[in-house]
Amino acid sequence: MKKYEKIMFVCTDNTAISPMAEAIMNHLTKNCIDICSRGMVVLFSEPYNPKIYDILNEKDIYIKENHTKQLTNRDFTENTLVLVPSEHMKNSIYSEYDAAINTYTLREFVGLGGDIAEPFGQGMEAYRALFDELYEILTKVSEMIEL
Repeated sequence: MKKYEKIMFVCTDNTAISPMAEAIMNHLTKNCIDICSRGMVVLFSEPYNPKIYDILNEKDIYIKENHTKQLTNRDFTENTLVLVPSEHMKNSIYSEYDAAINTYTLREFVGLGGDIAEPFGQGMEAYRALFDELYEILTKVSEMIEL
């Protein structure tokens, strides 16, 4: 397994999946690696979805940042692992960003198929299910990477 210096989670607008993944991964790795999140379509910086704060607080997990950030070509480096929720997003990143490298779906990286469902517009149960799925996958990711 390649040693990465940074892990970046990317979702559509950086309001739910990617910041939740960032917080969980920081928790699992005890902040031993640089971890961040970005969105593919961030028209202006805005706070993360309040539902992710509620879920993370229930689990005693701290979230470092609190506002959305746009993905740029400068975010991609040889030593950055980029994890996204869907195959469609992975393909979009490779087609829209010249510098894109080391990009995988979350499930693909741990040897699973399928995409992670977007909880937008759903209730707290969908966000709890998202947390559970991310926690399970990111536990495997944390075991796979060299810290």
